[in-house]
Amino acid sequence: MTHWQENPGAWVQGFSLETIEWGGPVAQVPSPSWWASDSELLTGESPEHGPVLLKKLSRHAWSWRNKENLIAAATAAGEIGVGPRVLAADSELGVILQERLSSEWRVGRLDLFRSKALRGNLIEARARFAELDVPLSPRSPLIDLNQLLDECDDRGIEVDPRVRSLIAYVSEFREPLLAYRKTIEMRPSHGEGTVSNVMVHHSGEVQLLGWGSAASLSAVHDHATLIAEACPGALDIDGFIAELAPDAQPRDRAVIKLVTGIEHLRWAVLTRLRSSVDPDVNLDSIKYGLWRMTFADLLLTAPGTRAELEGALS
Repeated sequence: MTHWQENPGAWVQGFSLETIEWGGPVAQVPSPSWWASDSELLTGESPEHGPVLLKKLSRHAWSWRNKENLIAAATAAGEIGVGPRVLAADSELGVILQERLSSEWRVGRLDLFRSKALRGNLIEARARFAELDVPLSPRSPLIDLNQLLDECDDRGIEVDPRVRSLIAYVSEFREPLLAYRKTIEMRPSHGEGTVSNVMVHHSGEVQLLGWGSAASLSAVHDHATLIAEACPGALDIDGFIAELAPDAQPRDRAVIKLVTGIEHLRWAVLTRLRSSVDPDVNLDSIKYGLWRMTFADLLLTAPGTRAELEGALS
């Protein structure tokens, strides 16, 4: 952690905030989805704002994520009530002060998707964020995946041949995918569907956290990030696509499935990279990567899916 973040009191004073009484750090359970945006969290009590949380971005967030995207997205989400309010932020230092949610909120679990009401609230929160006029840099799913694979190769990190084979297959659709991308509008997106970045209130309300992957994405890419989290573990992919995009045409549905597979592969490569360069004794990244690879394999080797992709994107 950079020494610039070591004195939160001095940093807060620079934003004309009243003195905050700081508590202890928040214990975090290691999770593969937190590697690229992991943060040190510190609780506090503010005379102005009540319970607050100070987030100090980790070294991974500096190199892996766009901090401007993160802060802009988190701030915008807080302003419309789909995320905690951001009270102060500094993208240069990688520090964010935000409201701290009460104990009536719990971290989302995969079974959230099995509840039609909770699922609907989550979809609505993401849709509200997508309507905002917040400038976020774009991200291409296939380019993102191949850059991760290139980094593994540059570092001499072995990647499962099955992952390489699947990446080779999805890369065959590079040209039609880029052509499709030119025909659609980009919009603000949470950038991922990780359910541990969803907070659920006992009333059923949801708020979004963890904006380290925020980007300007197409609607189909935004849907795919959520589908990759929910399917096949909680929901049937065809049914969920119909729910998220009822007016989708065959080409749209094919792209959603293709990008869903790419999202699974991205996690498979990312966790392989993590297990080599930043191992954690409390976290079996390899097992998570194999799980994601299995989902990619189930989806992308299914004859029906291949016929759908090759028919709509040939």
